[in-house]
Amino acid sequence: MMILEGEVDFVTFNDNGEIENTMSMGAYHTGKIFYDSMRSSTYHTLMIRSEWLVF
Repeated sequence: MMILEGEVDFVTFNDNGEIENTMSMGAYHTGKIFYDSMRSSTYHTLMIRSEWLVF
């Protein structure tokens, strides 16, 4: 996933539904992580932290 505009928390879960990791992401100009690739099937959700998000 590549963030073009906005900010988001990318949350992953284990098989028991417990939060495994939270990654704060944002557009390149924010200095946050702007790209990540998941290579396995993982339960996840996006928590949008800005008015809108383009990815």
